[in-house]
Amino acid sequence: AALIAFGGSPLGIGSDIGGSVRVPSHYSGICGFKPTVPRFSFKGASSIDSGNRFILPTWGPMGRCVDDLEFLLSIAQVDQKQFDITVPPLPWKSDIYRNRCPLKIGYYVNDGYFQISRSCQRAVQEVVSLLRENGHTVEEFVPPRVQRGVELYFYLMTGDGINYIREMLSREEVDIVLLNYYNTVLSAPTSLQWIFLGLLRLLGKTRFYDVASQVIRKKQVSDVWKAQAEADRYKNEYLKAISDYDIIIGPGSSTPAMLLNKGQHGLSTLQCTFLINILNLPAGIVPVTRVNEDDVKILRKVHDPIDQNGNENDVGSVGLPVGVQVIGKPFEDELVLRVMKEIEQLIPFQQTIFEEIRKKTLSRVSN
Repeated sequence: AALIAFGGSPLGIGSDIGGSVRVPSHYSGICGFKPTVPRFSFKGASSIDSGNRFILPTWGPMGRCVDDLEFLLSIAQVDQKQFDITVPPLPWKSDIYRNRCPLKIGYYVNDGYFQISRSCQRAVQEVVSLLRENGHTVEEFVPPRVQRGVELYFYLMTGDGINYIREMLSREEVDIVLLNYYNTVLSAPTSLQWIFLGLLRLLGKTRFYDVASQVIRKKQVSDVWKAQAEADRYKNEYLKAISDYDIIIGPGSSTPAMLLNKGQHGLSTLQCTFLINILNLPAGIVPVTRVNEDDVKILRKVHDPIDQNGNENDVGSVGLPVGVQVIGKPFEDELVLRVMKEIEQLIPFQQTIFEEIRKKTLSRVSN
């Protein structure tokens, strides 16, 4: 994502099972898109949850403008059956992408789980205000039971007792930033894991405990099936909640880009993207603004260390890019891109965080 923002590549492709296309796009000030699964073939690709059929991975494009994403996806949709007959035979509907009819749009700036940074809230508010002025019907939307959705995500992502992830990490060098978490939450004996999490809970890290306990909890096959049945009910509940809307717009993430070597503290704050994967909805990021001085004058109220980490991150974030997430209904990928394009036209974000560096670099090369 940073390479694309810098101008080193016109397009990129990444896998997304929890936000790995969308979060870097939000952090870097570029566009990124996660399609509905299985609209595009994932044949031949690898994933951190190989064998998991509860939360499915997909690939998605990243680029500096929405037209580039739509162009790549329209090509990728052609003749997929030649190499993967399991993909639904759906044509790419460019007419939907080009359509500009009024829509009914729901939006939210907070989801009741982790308080969104003021810069990310402002981004949503500015976007929906312009969309309303542009003829769309815009209403506030309340995402249902986000915390439970996040817990189900982690439970089902680790339905094998995190054995596959352990196996993968045992074959490579673990980043020093994640090493403590690897040694405690992932590789330590189960009894020590629960002791460690209990201590964290006593220290006030209740939200981390809620998430991590879903990861290390001993699971039988029947438990995983029950969790998937609950996830199916949760998805139906969410789809019913958004049924009156064409599109939902929310924060690109809970915060702007994380501080260097602090990413391990952000796992519990990525609910904006995790939730979309367990629901299997198409969603994309489009950059709209930058963090300003006013955004960091009033910080979130601190309830636990995760809030404190979020505030420390916000204080140093002035000037960083901020995006919004455009969310659609299953298989309405073109409509999501259409709204992303409209937002891009209403709020041009042509200069990325790396633009001045890129210009200077190109100038030196040409000289």
